[in-house]
Formats: sequence, structure tokens, C-alpha cells
Amino acid sequence: SGMAIRRQARGATHAEKASAGIRAQVARACVEASVSASRTAPALIPGAARPQRPLMRNLRVLGLERSCAGDCLQVLHDDPVLVLGDCARSLGTSVRTLQRELSVAGLSYRGLRQAVRLTLASAALRDGAVGLTQVAHQSGFFDSAHFAHAWRRSCGISPSQYAALARGDAGN
Repeated sequence: SGMAIRRQARGATHAEKASAGIRAQVARACVEASVSASRTAPALIPGAARPQRPLMRNLRVLGLERSCAGDCLQVLHDDPVLVLGDCARSLGTSVRTLQRELSVAGLSYRGLRQAVRLTLASAALRDGAVGLTQVAHQSGFFDSAHFAHAWRRSCGISPSQYAALARGDAGN
């Protein structure tokens, strides 16, 4: 029984190594696609030009650019910390109407806000001009721990690993 547990643990370690290799390949591919899609996107640095809005391109492809989702996305790009009520107010609608219209598009406010925050953060991470804590705050996260957790949950790698891959110095 004790030997069986140790053997299973060794097997899991081998499987984890294989899984880590696959995750690294997928992460590299995602970073390459992200970097090539937004080479000109400036980082979130005070005074810098506004970042490109790749999420808006996605809405355009889906035919949702001129919808409530598009309007909400514009507001969130300008202020990624807005709560639902403040966003609805700035759009001149009720909270429930905003939720309903986003739902019709297959979106949620929470998911849209998180996508905006992570998109803004990815541009800043690729640039590498500011630290993770500053990226977290400028992207609308409470602190770097919340940012790192959301990033890892969404991307499967840490923000530091993403930044290293984006700059091409992973493993060096």
C-alpha cells in the first residue's frame, strides 16, 4: 500500500512534467499570436497613447460593435474599475437593461470587464516598462495577487511567464 502510493506519486510527477511541456507550448503559441496581433499596442503608461482595442475588433466581427456590448466595452476601456451600476449610469441605462442586453449578446458584465482588464494588462506586460504591481493597478485590479490569480486562471501561466515569453527571453 505504501509502495503503491509512492509509485502513483512518481507517475503523477511524470504526467505533470508532460503536461507542463504541453502547457508551455500552448502558452508560447498564444503569446506569439497575441504579440503579432497587437505589435503596435502601447502599454498602459500614464501619458501614453490609448491602447488598441482588440476586443472591439472581435465585437465588430460578431456584428456587436454598435450594440450595448460595444458601448460597455468603450466605457470599460476608459475606466476598467467601473462597477456595473456606474457603467450603466454612464451609458444612460438601468443596470437590469445593461445586463439583459449583454445577455442577449451572450456576454456578462463581469466577463467583459475581466476581458478588458486582461487585454490592457497583456499590452503592458508585453512592453515590460512597468512592474507587475503597476500593471495590476493600471489594469483595474485591486492588487498584484488578484491580478496574478485572474491571469493564471485565464491564461494558464503566470503574468511573469507571459511577459518573458512575449519578450522572447523565456528559459534564458
